[in-house]
Amino acid sequence: MVTYVSPCHAGCGGEELFDGVRAYTNCTCSSTGRAVLGACSDVPCKQAHAQHGMLLVIAVTFTLLCFQAQGVMLLRIVDPRDKSVVMGVAWFVVTLMTFVCGNLLFMAMRLGMCRWYEGDQCHLQTSNFSNHVGATCAAIAIASLIISIISAFSLRKKNKSSHDTRL
Repeated sequence: MVTYVSPCHAGCGGEELFDGVRAYTNCTCSSTGRAVLGACSDVPCKQAHAQHGMLLVIAVTFTLLCFQAQGVMLLRIVDPRDKSVVMGVAWFVVTLMTFVCGNLLFMAMRLGMCRWYEGDQCHLQTSNFSNHVGATCAAIAIASLIISIISAFSLRKKNKSSHDTRL
């Protein structure tokens, strides 16, 4: 079904009241000639909202676990005198990537996938906007995982070679 922003956009010319529900009539864009305010059906929206909420909780949980694991990894690998500096630099990089690079990436994606742009605001995204956002988030998470694994192995290898030279 198609949802319009307002009755004017659906081409409606009149309105009637049916049992307390305002219905617009003579709509040129509707197959029945009538329309009501709101989305066509909110059942799929409620299901999608519930799924989104569950996935968001899972994503935030894994993100926090990853931050904690990376912090522990940094604290175990770095010399004791450099731990505070390394943690500060690590959080600086996370903040920079999140609030600068990530924000610019998602702003560009939002503007590039806008279907209806009016008055310096995007009123309607393309139908595959949510898929692109999800794929971008997944790609960033996978890249972060790969970088973390490579860093852990290379630092572990470096520490093993430095212990061998001290003996």
